[in-house]
Amino acid sequence: MTLKQDINGMVIGDDRQSQRLVVGVGDTVARLVERNPFLKELGLVPGKSGELLRLPLMTRLDLRYEDGDLNFDVGCVIRANIDGNAQFADAAFIGMKLCEEPLNDWNAAVDLAKQVMRRFEQQNPQVKDIRAFYLSASEAELQRIGGWKRSTQELHTLLTPEEAKAKFAREAAAGHEEIVSGRRNGTSALIGIYTSEKAIFQIGVSKTANFGGNNLSEAQRQTMRYEVSMHFRLRHDVKLAPPPR
Repeated sequence: MTLKQDINGMVIGDDRQSQRLVVGVGDTVARLVERNPFLKELGLVPGKSGELLRLPLMTRLDLRYEDGDLNFDVGCVIRANIDGNAQFADAAFIGMKLCEEPLNDWNAAVDLAKQVMRRFEQQNPQVKDIRAFYLSASEAELQRIGGWKRSTQELHTLLTPEEAKAKFAREAAAGHEEIVSGRRNGTSALIGIYTSEKAIFQIGVSKTANFGGNNLSEAQRQTMRYEVSMHFRLRHDVKLAPPPR
């Protein structure tokens, strides 16, 4: 696969084929390139002290996640982001969106997310579903595991699959007013959250408008894309040695 970076730093490839990508939280830049030799052409090198990895891959990938505990064949993703943070400068966060993007069919998108959750649980029987913890834990416990604050909006978006379908149905019945009016770029529902020894895994469905802006017809403006997105990130209470620089 030939990769190129645009002026914004986005890494773009040939979407006619899927490139295999293997990655896990805690990967250093050197480990990432060792696992994925096709990334060598980007000239990735360990950053300076305090410099965070930013790798936005805007291309079709066949993604497998491995971190020494969790192993998951995600499958076809249309994009992936591998980022560092203050906790770990290299691969601390790995986000992705599945290739399938049902148009005007939130039921199909939510059902697809449920299938991914079942596969994830089957491939990782040791993983913990922390839905109940996430909804009821104290502020101190939320901070310790995920760095969450109960006051943040994210905590209020965790829904069951049935609740997520009902939410999107209500929005459609109202003409997707929050998006069509321009007040919001999209809406979302988080439907699954898990934790392991090292990582937190979250999966949900997001709704976004068709591309085209003011050039779209009314029917096109009412056409919504429902994307299944997910991410892995380091648990807040996991301390890793800083990557070599």
